[in-house]
Amino acid sequence: CPPCRRIVATDFSAKMLEYAREHFPHPKIEYRQLDIGLDVEQFLAEHGTFQRVYSMRTLHWVKDQPRAFANISRLMTPGGECLLLFLGRCDVFDFIRRMAKLEPWTKYSDVCENAVPKTHDIADAAELKSYVENLVHSAGLTLITLDVWQRESSFLDTEKAVEMFLMTNPVLPILPEEEKEAFTADARKHVPAWRAAYHENNPLPFASFVVHASKP
Repeated sequence: CPPCRRIVATDFSAKMLEYAREHFPHPKIEYRQLDIGLDVEQFLAEHGTFQRVYSMRTLHWVKDQPRAFANISRLMTPGGECLLLFLGRCDVFDFIRRMAKLEPWTKYSDVCENAVPKTHDIADAAELKSYVENLVHSAGLTLITLDVWQRESSFLDTEKAVEMFLMTNPVLPILPEEEKEAFTADARKHVPAWRAAYHENNPLPFASFVVHASKP
């Protein structure tokens, strides 16, 4: 641990927190469940505010990003800083939408759409930057730096892209056991073609954000 009084590590998933407690115990680390897209009053009452807030590759899963940024601001002390890394555009979001158009998975279309961030529909780098700048300023934060990382291709090959989709899509975890095998089979069947089409038809297929901001 770096020099600090405490670190409060949070996750939406109780299973992930259980794994972290078991494999990464430390006397200065507290593991707590938190949904940054919902009310944080109780969390603030229990833990107070923080000089530093870090979020790594999670904010793209929050549908109400303005509220998430406002909550991050509330968690920060005056003079505190945050560092936020999250995705803007990615082929997995496209796979999620396409899967929701296949039967029998159309019944989960709302679940799928809620997992796709607004930024995935913005294909212009300047517009993406403006969108995130507005998130920061609307939350009452001062932007220090904003990097928009752009890539034309994935770091993953097709097989690993399929596995990434199966690992991160929002439908598979909520399926009854008797449907999981069929869902997995559909993913393995269709994702390779979806991936090729996505790369061919998008001028900006991949974009990520790195935000460094402070609270006045």
